[in-house]
Amino acid sequence: MKYLELTVGAALVYNFVLTRFLGICPFLGVSKRISTAMGMSGAVIFVMTAASFCTALIYNHLLKFTWGEKVVDLTFLQVLIFILVIAALVQVIEIVMQKLTPGLYQALGIYLPLITTNCAVLGFGMMRLPESDGKIDRAAAAVMVEKAMTAGCNYFDTAYMYHGGESESAVAELLGKYPRESYYLTSKMPTMRLQETADMERIFNEQLERTQAGYFDFYLMHTLNTQLWETAKRLDLYGFMKEKQAEGKIRHIGFSFHDTPEVLREIASAYPWEIAQIQLNYLDWELYRSREQYEILTELGIPVAIMEPLKGGSLVNLTPAAKAIFETEAPGTSIASWGLRYAASLPNVKIVLSGMSNQEQMEDNIRTFSPMEPLKEEDYELIGKVLAAYRKSGAIPCTACKYCQPCPVGVDIPRNIALYNQVKAGGHQFWSKIIYDSLPEEGRAAACVQCGACLEKCPQKIRIPDAMTEIAGMFK
Repeated sequence: MKYLELTVGAALVYNFVLTRFLGICPFLGVSKRISTAMGMSGAVIFVMTAASFCTALIYNHLLKFTWGEKVVDLTFLQVLIFILVIAALVQVIEIVMQKLTPGLYQALGIYLPLITTNCAVLGFGMMRLPESDGKIDRAAAAVMVEKAMTAGCNYFDTAYMYHGGESESAVAELLGKYPRESYYLTSKMPTMRLQETADMERIFNEQLERTQAGYFDFYLMHTLNTQLWETAKRLDLYGFMKEKQAEGKIRHIGFSFHDTPEVLREIASAYPWEIAQIQLNYLDWELYRSREQYEILTELGIPVAIMEPLKGGSLVNLTPAAKAIFETEAPGTSIASWGLRYAASLPNVKIVLSGMSNQEQMEDNIRTFSPMEPLKEEDYELIGKVLAAYRKSGAIPCTACKYCQPCPVGVDIPRNIALYNQVKAGGHQFWSKIIYDSLPEEGRAAACVQCGACLEKCPQKIRIPDAMTEIAGMFK
């Protein structure tokens, strides 16, 4: 009886993973395959045991000790120190597993890094960093990164083209002061910039030089669609990425995607991907066919990372009628939290990226994930009411990704759409027209020549020339 009590107590009562950890993804969300789940549980047990031993030594002998007659108490650093210790141990496990048991390492894919994080993970998207005079505000961004790291938000997502190429360069400065094993960095191969095989090596080396990271924890083929998938196959981009993985410069291989579910199934079935990044939010669940995309990836056993959970801020800047529903039925809850929780509540979603632009957004998002409360049935009903109200506005579903830029004639497409949506969301047309008229003449929607160069660039498949005509008419 004593041994039974000891076993039950160790498993349920005194199990600090269950009682203290913010997420139990390593135990409950790993895999339907017994072999993979057993391997993962062994890795978790090893990491937790080793981490407990190391952190106990650090706490008792380094964070709190006597110096002469004084007691030095640095225990306020314990959370940050413990995160670093566990992250370092996971890195060691990854390296050992990759060398000794490559089959298990491949099977675990993204799940091994998730030992150190919540389930799902809040990721710091570095596409919308704070700016000053058209450049990244490095000082403001550094404060945000410090807050993120302190809170345990240590997954950072950048790309070759973000902020005109400055995002990757900023990584070296913003993350350079932290131990490399304390954070996870994702970047992407810009498939739209590839013409020949030599481009892959040149761009990849440039990214390593920009970031000064040494390696990428996750490296994706960027914004795959029908056309760019053909480019990737023609140049054997997957083979190139596997070579870099063998060299230790890439840990996990995946892709980001903007096209139909039919195209996604072809791409997802082509290789043993370790992660796929798709656009998903409660507006696009049906509108953009995100539900079908998520189901395909889940069926194929590919972990999912989510981009645009707030649709570029559109699901924060709701119409007054839609916002009033949230505020009336869920007072005190931030509007942004609904979009983040919607994405994070899906079982196969492992990372939810948020392109945070200021400290307030970051603090709000961290609160949402500390811990993340999955949506209940009544929450989905509430979101349904909000959607019904929002759809009546007629707003253009633009995420301000700026992939449509530069326009051949200089039209500022995202800015024009933002002004239009501001009116559709209940803003006064008079004030929006003043801003519209202040744009350079070539930057206004009326300057659009209907060339259609933007159509193939838009991930949202917006009929941009038609939209420019409508916007020009609104502000005529």
